[in-house]
Amino acid sequence: MGISTPAQYAVRALVCLAGRSASTTMRVREIADAEGIPYAFLAKLIPQLVQGRLLDSFKGPNGGVRLAILPHSITILNVIECIEGPESLTQCFLGLPACSEVAPCPAHDEWKGIREGLLRRLRAASIADLAVISQSRRQKG
Repeated sequence: MGISTPAQYAVRALVCLAGRSASTTMRVREIADAEGIPYAFLAKLIPQLVQGRLLDSFKGPNGGVRLAILPHSITILNVIECIEGPESLTQCFLGLPACSEVAPCPAHDEWKGIREGLLRRLRAASIADLAVISQSRRQKG
């Protein structure tokens, strides 16, 4: 299982912003260019991130976006749920709508442990953590 392209782009955009001072705004085009994300795609994700209260958006000549909360307060799970919805990582591995503890699918027990581990890691990892790793790699490379 992987994370969707929209969620990946959202994480990358937030990591880009986390590498700046908290009060700095960036234009969506700047973020897209810096991260190699198609501008039109990122522009469609920004309203979701604003609605999810992860970004603040400002219009006008000095407008742009900035993180709405501190980057260590934004988990990777927050971003995924903001873009894909809160149920995105809790659905049946085989996509069966009736899968549950009472009526499990053939993959239920195996997937349950994997999913719980994944959710635990996604809750523990923050945008700030990824920003530190990203800056460290840029300095080396």
